[in-house]
Amino acid sequence: MEKDIAKKLHQGIQEHRKYQENTGDMFNVFDAMKVRTSELAWSAVIAYLLDPNGRHYCGDVFLTLFLKQLSPIFDIDTKSAKVYTEYVDNGLDGRIDILVKDDIKKRAIIIENKIFASDRPEQISRYYHYANDKTDFQDFRVLYLTRFGSKPSNESTCGVEDFYCISYIDTVKGWLEECNRKCLDKKRVHDFICQAVEAINDLCRQTIIDDYIRQLIEESLNLNEMVIQERIERIQGFSQSEYTDVAEQCTKLIKQYRKEQFDELITRYFHHAANILPLEGVLDGYWCCRAIIDGYDEIDNVFVMHDWEGRSLYCGIEYKNISGHIYSALKKQANPYIDNKNKKRMIWQIQGLEDFAAMYEQLKKVLMIVTT
Repeated sequence: MEKDIAKKLHQGIQEHRKYQENTGDMFNVFDAMKVRTSELAWSAVIAYLLDPNGRHYCGDVFLTLFLKQLSPIFDIDTKSAKVYTEYVDNGLDGRIDILVKDDIKKRAIIIENKIFASDRPEQISRYYHYANDKTDFQDFRVLYLTRFGSKPSNESTCGVEDFYCISYIDTVKGWLEECNRKCLDKKRVHDFICQAVEAINDLCRQTIIDDYIRQLIEESLNLNEMVIQERIERIQGFSQSEYTDVAEQCTKLIKQYRKEQFDELITRYFHHAANILPLEGVLDGYWCCRAIIDGYDEIDNVFVMHDWEGRSLYCGIEYKNISGHIYSALKKQANPYIDNKNKKRMIWQIQGLEDFAAMYEQLKKVLMIVTT
């Protein structure tokens, strides 16, 4: 497909930046305070809006809307609710990021907020047993908040299953958008929530320009990194710094987009926290990514690699041993390449792939085989 992705990308970015400069949309208080990725800052913002007595002066409207975002809906007495951040107590080992509790129904919501930080040992387990065994709560819910709704690690839950995963991109963003519809008459509150939504979009790579770049990338998957660079250099009127800027953005977004897709698949099908590692320079012309599976009995890691043109996909699993049921089942399904240097590693190719979406549909099927 003959698409000049670099030229389009450059023009699109310039037009969008000009629009932002003219409208002032580039201003965001989260940038000014340098807290866009700060878990403490986001906990404070969420708690401030949840507080029925907060100085947003919207009463319990925001808390009520938040409860409606939860599935199943959790009921507390919003009028008497109190909200705390970094909550500590004598019977609690550690701090709760956000605690909402009411004095009438004796119900509580515990929110563990994770943006980029890793889980601590027994974290979810400790919060659950504290609420269940050492408080007068009649009912409670433990929420695990991450950017995309990832699950906590086994080391964090320690067998506890009574928790709920929520996300910034769906739960919090959806809640804030509902809140904004209820405070149109309070301009400062409305503007602040708009900036919070924009910050979440950026945090989760869902900005307008990210969407535009993704669209261009998806339209041009047959272009590898070298071809992109060559085409950039042929465009007249670009300075060297502009060549470099556009090339870096293309490459970065392609890698980040594919890494996030892989991350989502691993989380969904393995139900364990996974450390996703991009493997740079493994093979020229190939994009590689590996997930270290945490707490899985049979598998050490799963990896995926495909060429930049998106025409072939390879999946691989590295086993702790080759006598487990997953190894046996997969060997029957796939035609594997056995690595002579590592007998515990199985690699297989998925044929006939024409686009990025199809590749990941195939990978989903493979992971379903592995986990069933």
